[in-house]
Amino acid sequence: MQYRVNSKNLLKAVVKIHRLLGFFLCLLFVIWCLSGFVMMYKSFPSVSEEDRAKLNKSIDLSMVSYPSNIESFIDMDSIKALKLIHINKQAVFNIETLDESVFNFTANKIGEKLTYDENDVRSILYDYYKTETVDCKIETITELDQWIPRTRYLPHMPIFRVDINDNEGTVWYVSSKTGEVLQKLDFSDKVWAWLGAIPHWLYFKDIRINTPLWRFIVITLSFIGVLLSIAGIVLGINRFLIARKRNQLITPYKKKWFKWHHYLGFTFGLFTFTWVLSGLFSMNPIKWSPEDNLSEDQMKIWTGNNTLKTAFNQTNFITFKDKIKNTKNCLEIDFKEFNRNVVAVVKSASFSNSIIFGKKLRITQDSEKFKIYEQKIKVIFPQCTIVNREVMHTYDDYYYSRTNKSILPVYKFELDNPEKTALYVDPVSHQVLMKIDQKNRLERWIYHGLHSFDFAILRDKRPLWDIVVILFLVGVTLLSITGAILTYKKLFRIRK
Repeated sequence: MQYRVNSKNLLKAVVKIHRLLGFFLCLLFVIWCLSGFVMMYKSFPSVSEEDRAKLNKSIDLSMVSYPSNIESFIDMDSIKALKLIHINKQAVFNIETLDESVFNFTANKIGEKLTYDENDVRSILYDYYKTETVDCKIETITELDQWIPRTRYLPHMPIFRVDINDNEGTVWYVSSKTGEVLQKLDFSDKVWAWLGAIPHWLYFKDIRINTPLWRFIVITLSFIGVLLSIAGIVLGINRFLIARKRNQLITPYKKKWFKWHHYLGFTFGLFTFTWVLSGLFSMNPIKWSPEDNLSEDQMKIWTGNNTLKTAFNQTNFITFKDKIKNTKNCLEIDFKEFNRNVVAVVKSASFSNSIIFGKKLRITQDSEKFKIYEQKIKVIFPQCTIVNREVMHTYDDYYYSRTNKSILPVYKFELDNPEKTALYVDPVSHQVLMKIDQKNRLERWIYHGLHSFDFAILRDKRPLWDIVVILFLVGVTLLSITGAILTYKKLFRIRK
C-alpha cells in the first residue's frame, strides 16, 4: 500500500514539473523549432567564400623580402600563427601572438608594423568593387556589436564598420590591426539571422558578448528543457497505459488540445528530448569532453621547441623564395612548425604545396611521411602501439565536412590505448588536424548525430536528409505549439 501511495505522489510531482517547466519554456521551444527550419539553410552571417576569393589577391613574390628587423621587433617564440598574405596592395606577414594580439608586418627589407585607417579601408573597398569611389559611411567602433559578438574579434579593436549606400544594405567590418575583412553582410543576411541563428543560439548581443553569461543561460535553459522532456515522456507513457486499460487506442484525453498534445508527444517526444539533450551537450557542460586537438605539451613535441626562432631566418627565407619564384597566383603562404622545421604551405586557387625551410630533402613519399609521423606519435604516446594506419581519400564518421571542404587526403593513425585515440594528419602541412578519443566520439554522436541528424546515410544523400529533418521538425514544432496553447489556456483561466 505504501508503494502505491508513493507512486501516486511521484506521478503528481511529475505532472507539476511538466506543467511548471512547460509554463516557462513552451514559447522558447516553439522559437527553437521555428528557427531550426531556418538554420537548416542559413546560419549566422559570415564572409562568404565568394567574397574571400575576391578579397584574396595574388602575392607579387618578386617584391617580397625578409624583413631584417623582424627578430628584433618581436620574439619569434611568442608567435602563434604566421602567414604571408596580400592586404591593401602589398605583401605582409600576418602575425598572431600567444597573447592573442594580431598585426601585420611589411614583407620587405625595411619591415614595419602596420595599422590601418579610413583611407586604407576605402582603398580595400575600391579594390573589391573595382571602382574609384564608394558611397559609404565609416564608423570606428571599440566594442563588440550584434554582428561581431564573439571575443575573438577583440584583438582587432578598434574595428571599422562600413555602411555601404546600396540597395542591399551592405555592411563591412574591417580590422584596424590587420586590414582583414572580419564580417560582411547585408539586409537579407540580417533578416535570416534574426529568424534563425540569433534566437536559436541566443545570439543576442548583450548576452553573447559575455561568453560565461551566455554559456550559463544556454546550459541552464537546455538542462531545464531536458527535465521538461523527460517529464513529458513519463506522463505520455503513463497516459498511454491508462488508455489501454480503458480499451482506448493511445490517449485517454477527450479535450482536443490535450489529445493532440498527447498524440504528438507520444510520436515525437523522444526526438524532442534528443534534440534538447544534444543542444545541451553542444555546450560541453562541465568540460566533460576533451579538445579534439593536441595539448600544449603534445604540440611542443610535434613541432619542436623554438622552431621559428631557429629556422625562420633570412638565409632560409632567401632559399625558400628561390624555390617558389615560378609559382603562379600565389594567394597565401602559411608558415607551420613540424619536427623542428618550418613548413611553408604555399596556396593558390587550385593547389597547395609545402616546402620545408632549410632542408634540401623534401618528404614526398607516403612511406617517408608515415615513418616520421609514427616517430612523433610514439614520443607523444610512449605506452601505446599504433594498431592501424591508412591514407584516407574519403571522409569517415569523425573526420568529415558537410560542405566537403575539409582537407583530403589525410593520414589516420589509431592507437591501442584505453581511450582508443585516433589522429588525422595533413600530409601537406604535416599538422595534426584532429585528435579524438572515446569521449570525442560520444560527443560527436550525441551532438552532431542527434542534433543535426549528421549520419552519413542521410548527410550524403540530399534531399533525403532535408525530408527526414523537416518531417521530425514539423512534428516537434506542432508538439511545442500545442503545449504553448495549453499553457495559454491555463494562464487565461487563472487570470479570469
